[in-house]
Amino acid sequence: MKKNKFLILTIFIFSFVNGQFVKQSNLIISSNIAGNHELSVLNAKEEVKANMGFSGSLEGDFYKVDNISIGLGTEFMLLRELEENMGSVRFTNSFFGTLKVLMSSSESSKVYAKARLGYATPKGDKDYEGDDWVTYGGGMSYGFGGEIYFSSNNFLEILFLNYSGDAGLYDYDYGNIDFDIKHSHINIGFGISL
Repeated sequence: MKKNKFLILTIFIFSFVNGQFVKQSNLIISSNIAGNHELSVLNAKEEVKANMGFSGSLEGDFYKVDNISIGLGTEFMLLRELEENMGSVRFTNSFFGTLKVLMSSSESSKVYAKARLGYATPKGDKDYEGDDWVTYGGGMSYGFGGEIYFSSNNFLEILFLNYSGDAGLYDYDYGNIDFDIKHSHINIGFGISL
Protein backbone atom coordinates (compact mmCIF):
# COMPACT_ATOMS: atom_id res chain seq x y z
CA MET A 1 0.00 0.00 0.00
CA LYS A 2 2.87 2.39 0.84
CA LYS A 3 4.38 1.81 -2.64
CA ASN A 4 1.07 2.62 -4.35
CA LYS A 5 0.74 5.89 -2.42
CA PHE A 6 4.31 6.85 -3.39
CA LEU A 7 3.64 6.09 -7.06
CA ILE A 8 0.30 7.95 -7.09
CA LEU A 9 1.84 10.96 -5.32
CA THR A 10 4.74 11.06 -7.80
CA ILE A 11 2.42 10.92 -10.82
CA PHE A 12 0.18 13.59 -9.27
CA ILE A 13 3.09 15.96 -8.62
CA PHE A 14 4.48 15.53 -12.14
CA SER A 15 1.00 15.99 -13.64
CA PHE A 16 0.36 19.13 -11.59
CA VAL A 17 3.65 20.84 -12.34
CA ASN A 18 3.76 19.69 -15.96
CA GLY A 19 1.99 22.77 -17.22
CA GLN A 20 3.48 25.02 -14.52
CA PHE A 21 7.23 24.41 -14.31
CA VAL A 22 8.13 21.35 -16.37
CA LYS A 23 9.27 22.06 -19.92
CA GLN A 24 9.05 18.39 -20.93
CA SER A 25 7.99 15.19 -19.12
CA ASN A 26 9.26 11.75 -20.13
CA LEU A 27 7.98 8.29 -19.23
CA ILE A 28 10.65 5.60 -19.75
CA ILE A 29 10.10 1.81 -19.60
CA SER A 30 13.43 -0.02 -19.35
CA SER A 31 15.07 -3.40 -19.39
CA ASN A 32 18.01 -3.73 -16.99
CA ILE A 33 20.71 -6.04 -18.39
CA ALA A 34 24.29 -7.10 -17.63
CA GLY A 35 23.94 -6.55 -13.90
CA ASN A 36 26.47 -7.03 -11.09
CA HIS A 37 25.65 -7.05 -7.39
CA GLU A 38 28.33 -6.80 -4.72
CA LEU A 39 28.11 -7.25 -0.95
CA SER A 40 31.12 -6.36 1.18
CA VAL A 41 31.77 -6.54 4.90
CA LEU A 42 35.14 -5.58 6.38
CA ASN A 43 37.62 -6.81 3.73
CA ALA A 44 35.47 -9.62 2.32
CA LYS A 45 33.52 -9.13 -0.92
CA GLU A 46 31.04 -11.30 -2.74
CA GLU A 47 30.01 -10.39 -6.26
CA VAL A 48 27.23 -12.12 -8.17
CA LYS A 49 25.52 -11.56 -11.50
CA ALA A 50 22.02 -10.09 -11.57
CA ASN A 51 19.51 -11.46 -14.06
CA MET A 52 17.54 -9.18 -16.36
CA GLY A 53 15.10 -6.84 -14.64
CA PHE A 54 12.69 -4.05 -15.47
CA SER A 55 12.10 -0.50 -14.30
CA GLY A 56 10.07 2.58 -15.11
CA SER A 57 11.12 6.21 -14.77
CA LEU A 58 9.27 9.47 -14.81
CA GLU A 59 11.43 12.51 -15.59
CA GLY A 60 10.77 16.19 -16.00
CA ASP A 61 13.03 18.80 -17.59
CA PHE A 62 12.67 21.98 -15.54
CA TYR A 63 15.31 24.12 -17.20
CA LYS A 64 15.99 24.15 -20.94
CA VAL A 65 18.31 26.52 -22.76
CA ASP A 66 19.59 25.90 -26.27
CA ASN A 67 21.46 22.58 -26.06
CA ILE A 68 21.20 21.91 -22.30
CA SER A 69 18.35 20.67 -20.12
CA ILE A 70 18.30 20.02 -16.38
CA GLY A 71 15.60 17.97 -14.70
CA LEU A 72 14.43 15.71 -11.90
CA GLY A 73 13.16 12.15 -11.96
CA THR A 74 12.08 9.11 -10.01
CA GLU A 75 12.46 5.42 -10.79
CA PHE A 76 10.42 2.34 -9.85
CA MET A 77 12.45 -0.88 -10.13
CA LEU A 78 11.02 -4.40 -10.03
CA LEU A 79 12.86 -7.13 -8.10
CA ARG A 80 15.87 -8.55 -9.97
CA GLU A 81 16.86 -12.15 -9.29
CA LEU A 82 20.48 -12.68 -8.32
CA GLU A 83 22.45 -15.77 -9.34
CA GLU A 84 23.84 -18.32 -6.86
CA ASN A 85 20.47 -18.49 -5.05
CA MET A 86 20.99 -15.14 -3.31
CA GLY A 87 17.38 -14.03 -3.74
CA SER A 88 16.15 -10.87 -5.42
CA VAL A 89 16.88 -7.18 -4.91
CA ARG A 90 15.70 -3.79 -6.15
CA PHE A 91 16.35 -0.15 -5.31
CA THR A 92 13.47 1.91 -3.92
CA ASN A 93 12.90 5.57 -3.03
CA SER A 94 14.91 6.48 -6.10
CA PHE A 95 15.12 10.19 -6.89
CA PHE A 96 17.66 11.79 -9.21
CA GLY A 97 18.65 14.88 -11.11
CA THR A 98 19.41 14.79 -14.83
CA LEU A 99 21.64 16.76 -17.15
CA LYS A 100 21.21 16.39 -20.91
CA VAL A 101 23.37 17.99 -23.59
CA LEU A 102 22.28 18.00 -27.24
CA MET A 103 25.13 16.42 -29.23
CA SER A 104 23.61 16.39 -32.71
CA SER A 105 20.36 17.33 -34.33
CA SER A 106 18.80 16.71 -37.72
CA GLU A 107 15.28 16.80 -39.11
CA SER A 108 14.75 13.12 -38.32
CA SER A 109 16.61 12.64 -35.01
CA LYS A 110 18.30 14.20 -32.00
CA VAL A 111 21.08 12.70 -29.90
CA TYR A 112 21.62 13.73 -26.27
CA ALA A 113 24.42 12.84 -23.87
CA LYS A 114 22.83 12.22 -20.49
CA ALA A 115 24.04 12.02 -16.89
CA ARG A 116 22.07 11.44 -13.74
CA LEU A 117 22.90 11.69 -10.05
CA GLY A 118 20.63 10.74 -7.19
CA TYR A 119 19.73 8.66 -4.17
CA ALA A 120 18.24 5.17 -3.84
CA THR A 121 17.70 2.55 -1.11
CA PRO A 122 18.30 -1.20 -1.64
CA LYS A 123 15.63 -3.71 -0.61
CA GLY A 124 15.79 -7.49 -0.85
CA ASP A 125 13.20 -10.24 -0.72
CA LYS A 126 13.02 -12.98 1.96
CA ASP A 127 15.61 -15.14 0.17
CA TYR A 128 18.03 -12.19 0.06
CA GLU A 129 17.53 -11.34 3.74
CA GLY A 130 17.37 -14.87 5.13
CA ASP A 131 15.90 -15.36 8.59
CA ASP A 132 17.65 -12.36 10.09
CA TRP A 133 16.39 -8.88 10.83
CA VAL A 134 17.73 -6.51 8.14
CA THR A 135 17.64 -2.71 7.96
CA TYR A 136 18.60 -0.81 4.82
CA GLY A 137 20.25 2.54 4.25
CA GLY A 138 20.28 4.47 1.02
CA GLY A 139 23.19 5.77 -0.95
CA MET A 140 24.25 7.58 -4.06
CA SER A 141 23.21 6.48 -7.52
CA TYR A 142 24.67 7.75 -10.76
CA GLY A 143 24.53 6.99 -14.44
CA PHE A 144 25.69 8.17 -17.83
CA GLY A 145 24.79 7.40 -21.43
CA GLY A 146 22.48 8.92 -23.98
CA GLU A 147 19.08 9.35 -25.58
CA ILE A 148 18.35 9.02 -29.29
CA TYR A 149 15.09 10.62 -30.46
CA PHE A 150 13.71 8.97 -33.58
CA SER A 151 10.59 11.18 -33.58
CA SER A 152 9.56 14.28 -31.68
CA ASN A 153 7.97 12.22 -28.87
CA ASN A 154 9.74 8.83 -28.90
CA PHE A 155 13.29 7.95 -27.97
CA LEU A 156 15.67 5.16 -27.02
CA GLU A 157 17.68 5.56 -23.82
CA ILE A 158 20.89 3.67 -23.05
CA LEU A 159 22.52 4.26 -19.65
CA PHE A 160 25.12 2.64 -17.42
CA LEU A 161 23.70 2.90 -13.88
CA ASN A 162 25.43 2.35 -10.56
CA TYR A 163 23.71 2.22 -7.16
CA SER A 164 25.11 2.02 -3.64
CA GLY A 165 23.65 1.53 -0.19
CA ASP A 166 24.10 -0.46 2.98
CA ALA A 167 22.39 -3.08 5.06
CA GLY A 168 22.52 -3.72 8.77
CA LEU A 169 22.02 -7.30 9.82
CA TYR A 170 21.43 -8.50 13.34
CA ASP A 171 22.59 -12.07 13.90
CA TYR A 172 21.96 -13.82 17.22
CA ASP A 173 25.43 -15.38 17.20
CA TYR A 174 27.53 -12.48 15.87
CA GLY A 175 25.55 -9.35 16.81
CA ASN A 176 25.34 -6.39 14.40
CA ILE A 177 26.94 -6.79 10.97
CA ASP A 178 27.05 -3.93 8.45
CA PHE A 179 27.26 -4.62 4.71
CA ASP A 180 28.05 -2.23 1.86
CA ILE A 181 25.95 -2.86 -1.24
CA LYS A 182 26.92 -1.93 -4.80
CA HIS A 183 24.79 -2.71 -7.83
CA SER A 184 25.27 -1.81 -11.49
CA HIS A 185 23.58 -2.59 -14.80
CA ILE A 186 22.96 -1.31 -18.29
CA ASN A 187 19.57 0.27 -18.80
CA ILE A 188 17.94 0.10 -22.24
CA GLY A 189 14.67 1.97 -22.33
CA PHE A 190 11.93 3.19 -24.61
CA GLY A 191 10.77 6.70 -23.78
CA ILE A 192 7.70 8.76 -24.55
CA SER A 193 7.60 12.54 -24.15
CA LEU A 194 4.31 13.56 -22.54
